[in-house]
Amino acid sequence: MLQRKTILSAFAALLMVFCVPAGVAELPDAFSRPWCAYQTAHFELLTDLPQRQALAKAEALGRFRTLFMALFPDARTHTGVPVRMLIFRRAQHFAEVTGTADFAGITVPSLRAYQLLIGPAQTSPLTDTGRHEYAHYLMRNQTELHYPLWYEEGLASYLSAADLKRNPVPLGYLDPRVRWGKARPSDVSFEEVVEAKSVADWPPQRLTAFYEKAWLMVHFIRLGHYLDYPDLRPALARYLAQPEMDFAFAFALTPSGIGELIKDYLRRPRLRNEFVQLPNSEEEAEQAPAQRCLDEAEGRLELARSIVHQNPRLAAKALERHPGGEVDAEWLTVQSEALSAVDYERAMAVIEQALELDPSHAGAMAQFAHLKVQRCPLSSHPDCMRNWAEAATLYRQVRERDPHRYDVAYGLGVAYLHTGRAEQALDHLRLAHAQMPWAAEANFYLGEAYRIIGDERAAGHLRKAHSWATDPDWRARAAVALTRLPGASFERR
Repeated sequence: MLQRKTILSAFAALLMVFCVPAGVAELPDAFSRPWCAYQTAHFELLTDLPQRQALAKAEALGRFRTLFMALFPDARTHTGVPVRMLIFRRAQHFAEVTGTADFAGITVPSLRAYQLLIGPAQTSPLTDTGRHEYAHYLMRNQTELHYPLWYEEGLASYLSAADLKRNPVPLGYLDPRVRWGKARPSDVSFEEVVEAKSVADWPPQRLTAFYEKAWLMVHFIRLGHYLDYPDLRPALARYLAQPEMDFAFAFALTPSGIGELIKDYLRRPRLRNEFVQLPNSEEEAEQAPAQRCLDEAEGRLELARSIVHQNPRLAAKALERHPGGEVDAEWLTVQSEALSAVDYERAMAVIEQALELDPSHAGAMAQFAHLKVQRCPLSSHPDCMRNWAEAATLYRQVRERDPHRYDVAYGLGVAYLHTGRAEQALDHLRLAHAQMPWAAEANFYLGEAYRIIGDERAAGHLRKAHSWATDPDWRARAAVALTRLPGASFERR
């Protein structure tokens, strides 16, 4: 199964404490593998796959993006925050590095990059893990829509099962296990599927049932009308555009009602496909990815950077020693990010060392600002207010040096919000959100700023924060903020 785990950036420390595995043994073999980076126009692929396989992966993911654009021509498929895909050749290495053996892929969006950690295992003979996770990025960039969890996961599975070797591309393949699967002891109802806000902590059988039913719902809504069932596509468009709309009102069907139709639908001897014409290869041809293979130190740094919030203890251990013996400010900054989740005092000492080496290093300055306020979650203590003010000064200095540090724009907005300057916060939070519309925390704070000034746009952002945050503390905070809106209701059915 796939896990969509919204891992917060270093700013997450403002509001929460990470859970860290107890103890890490020697570094996994993955850290000594030959890693290469493949840069395309739309994403960076970091992998230890052989070159031919890596290039094939990059080409397939690029073609998948083209498919998405053909289906959703008004979609925005790129922002100023880079997309990084870390694809492991071996399942054991993926499990050891990410700290989980329960999932085939993990989405780890931070405020510096939207990262996909992908293992070689497949959750279905048809679907592709990398495409499934990439689909989430493409969908969440659509700021005008609010995809509920069931639709987002169902559409990601539906799209990732496309046969990209053909043109027109056929869509609508179903895993036989999904179509003919028997009810499981831990089955879930269609009501539970529709109402689910997060399934990160669901047991495996219920998780499997959720994904399968979400896939079936999307399949039926997109293709059922070909077999004389009601055409639910217009209802879906209204439902996605109006997040407060009740499911039964939008579709004129309860979740159990659509479930009954799907049971009948699956009895049909042959289901239909839809076909999407992609541009001719000459029209769509892109430059081959720029390839760069990493030395041992670069590989270790990039691998650690990719898991700094997913598995911080392992990331910190990987950066304890530099293979060449000479650390620089960038190495120490990433090490401090990892340590901030496990040892605050060491994290602060390391970032001070980084600033001694390079006082103008933008990343080190930003990390120093993050640490300044890490121990001041929602606090109005005078010391914390002073720390927030100092952090704001640092963020402004970093923005002057690097205006493309949108995570710093976010940090500056949060600092202003915590010091009672919501109007000033808005400009920075809007800028950050425009570049990372998929980030739950960016939506949360932008929604909070709008709520404080009485702007009705607060509700949409807070609903997204509530739906997309996998951590229960973030969902609880978004829920509380939503209850403070006049007449607001966020329970979508």
